Amino acid sequence: MISQLSRVVSSQLGNVSLEKPTRPMAWRFMKLTSRFHSLRGLMVRLTGTPAKALESDQETFFPNIDVNACVEGLRMQGHSGGFELPPRIYSKIYKYALSTPCFANGHPKNRFLIENAEEMRRRIGAFGTANYFYTQDCTAIAALAKDPVLISIAHHYFGTQPFLLGTLMWWSFPIDADRNTKSKHAQLFHFDMDDYKFIKFFFYLEDVSEESGPHVVVRGTHRHKALRHQFLLRRFPDAEIETTYGLDNIVKLCGAAGTGFVEDTFCFHKGLTPISHRRLLLQIAFGVNDFRTLSDERFDRLQLYQDR
Repeated sequence: MISQLSRVVSSQLGNVSLEKPTRPMAWRFMKLTSRFHSLRGLMVRLTGTPAKALESDQETFFPNIDVNACVEGLRMQGHSGGFELPPRIYSKIYKYALSTPCFANGHPKNRFLIENAEEMRRRIGAFGTANYFYTQDCTAIAALAKDPVLISIAHHYFGTQPFLLGTLMWWSFPIDADRNTKSKHAQLFHFDMDDYKFIKFFFYLEDVSEESGPHVVVRGTHRHKALRHQFLLRRFPDAEIETTYGLDNIVKLCGAAGTGFVEDTFCFHKGLTPISHRRLLLQIAFGVNDFRTLSDERFDRLQLYQDR
């Protein structure tokens, strides 16, 4: 495998120094090497940048979470649940989502309030997702990102100080989606490569049933993948994942509004396409390197919020 990796790296990057890579080169090298289970731990030690400790002097929103049990669940299965947003925090985030513009398919020209979603559909046609930007403007989301329990879980799972990689929030809508549309909206099986070590906390902000596009994870695949899947970076059909890893390891995560879970999304996963009900999801991501790829600040504020 190492010889195969060397050919891949040489053909795409040439000679790469691990000591002081520039950010773009470091990110490209990470994308090439982080797919291989046997290299991920080594690359954390070689390229992981010592992080300034995330500090939090606030009380946790999750006093009932057993950090050690949660970390063990992550290590063994790739995900762990049991998180519930306190009503006051959930209420603030949901009100923010209702009162703040989102953007159909993440496009800066497609700004609308969620109550005007039908008007936007009449204007641009059907769309599968709508994204928020600068989500840490919401004080409740900013506070969640500094929660000491979330930071502690990341710290213990990584074995080093975590970076906050970013917060994201988006709607998913019922849509007659073909394969290309599902691929664009991450609704086919795939695995993320955001860092050599990273986790994401997810919170449902409306009730999520099988009709609402629940998150689906293939447990254990953050530790073990077929070698061909480590080389092939694409979306995978359900039948291939089911045959390779077994139906018993494919888990749908439904839950009421406020329900949360944490996942190492190096696992195979996807969001199902909603059938009859929309889904609103909040994501908070931590890693060991800050490649600036998960921030929701992809457009400047003037471009997003100037009057039209």
